[in-house]
Amino acid sequence: MAWQAQQLSLILDDRHKTLKRETPEQDLQQALAQHLEEPLSVTIQVQTFDAWQRQQTPAYRRQQADLERRQQALQNLRDDPLVQALQNTFAAVLDEKTLRLP
Repeated sequence: MAWQAQQLSLILDDRHKTLKRETPEQDLQQALAQHLEEPLSVTIQVQTFDAWQRQQTPAYRRQQADLERRQQALQNLRDDPLVQALQNTFAAVLDEKTLRLP
């Protein structure tokens, strides 16, 4: 991303190039101009991201945070005394695939 003299340049990973369409780009430009109360131009370039660049995106960070939350929730369930008692008494099995987080 680069911001220079009322020009905003964004980079889109080529794995998501189908998202680059004229109407959303224009909508973004109009919304930003309205919010900033000044005219500006938005361009979106498509390029191939390497592994490091992909790890720097908000989407990747959100995905990693969600994964960590899920892993922590599973560990909390495994460590829960009630769950352990159910497993020991009734041979219950924790179906980890069914865990849904809000």
